Amino acid sequence: MRVTQNLWMSGQGWRDRWEDGAELPPERSFILAVGDGEAWENRAWREELRGLFPEVSLVGCSAAGEIEGEDLREGVVAVTAVSFDATTVRAISTPLEALEGSFRAGHFLGRALEAPHLRHVLVLTDGITVQGADFAQGLSEALPEGVRASGGMAGDGARSQCTTLLEGDVLAPGRALALGFYGPSLGVGCGVFGGWSPFGPPRTISRSQGAFLAELDGRNALDLLRQYVGDEVLDDERLMSFPLGVCDDQGKVVAVRALFRADPHGRRVVTVGEIPEGTRVRFLRGSAESVLDGAREAARASLESLGRAPEWALAVGCYGRKCFLGPRAEEEILEVAGALGGSVPLAGFLSYGELAPVSGMGRGCLFHNETMTVTAFAED
Repeated sequence: MRVTQNLWMSGQGWRDRWEDGAELPPERSFILAVGDGEAWENRAWREELRGLFPEVSLVGCSAAGEIEGEDLREGVVAVTAVSFDATTVRAISTPLEALEGSFRAGHFLGRALEAPHLRHVLVLTDGITVQGADFAQGLSEALPEGVRASGGMAGDGARSQCTTLLEGDVLAPGRALALGFYGPSLGVGCGVFGGWSPFGPPRTISRSQGAFLAELDGRNALDLLRQYVGDEVLDDERLMSFPLGVCDDQGKVVAVRALFRADPHGRRVVTVGEIPEGTRVRFLRGSAESVLDGAREAARASLESLGRAPEWALAVGCYGRKCFLGPRAEEEILEVAGALGGSVPLAGFLSYGELAPVSGMGRGCLFHNETMTVTAFAED
């Protein structure tokens, strides 16, 4: 496997010169680009890449922060070109058709990629016109047994106005895309951790509508939160410090949902992503240290799952964690890079939602918020 990383900056162009005659076999390669702001929207870098590598799958998404090596960057385009030795790559995309079409979009991508020796699926979606949990469910139901998926939702920082995917040299909103990796020589390991700890008893969502959470165990959800942590939860940024944990049948937290906004007039809480009535949940909290520990554990879990030395890794973290960590946000990337080992090329981005399998999951993925996910790759 060969991995090349580069940066494009407005007014400066490429940090490094692309190698003359660089060869990326189209059937065994792809180029991943993530970025934000004016740099992301500039056509120059897209046209240059398409001109240099006209047959290679060029994909990516807008981000709330770009990860390259040990650095968390803003206002640049971070590009990673991956060329496999024996693994083939196939890219496919589909429109999301508004929130209601998220399940169908995920299911379509999973079915379309099904073929012998499918090893893993890397997924990127629009960050606004998608229902992450439905998309993950549709994808998981369609993928073959033993095939898992990871990736994330495009970001737009604090603006939350428009998120886009990259397909070729075109920025496209309202879509989802997937890369399928095929071949027996590819090993993939996934890890996902948040660093959040439950507090209070397990509760059942007794009244909700879409992303609006109204009642837990028949009690007003906002009143319960204020009972535990006071009126500080009415501040939107502070509310992100107390996400909800979604529990499995045994009461174990398997996914995290960010609480996006308090609505004191409607006496409800707005969540990032729908949590259906009847779902068992736990209130969560954490410290900067525990969240940084979670990032390190995600990297370690990916290594354990891979079972060999990685050659490349993708980290997808949550924009909400950046808000929570504040000036310490870059430390999270240092924790991931340190756990992987300094020689492993690391790429990624901060998202509006993460997609990753949890331990013991036979196929597919779950939708997460406020977690760090790491996917590590190696070939025999």
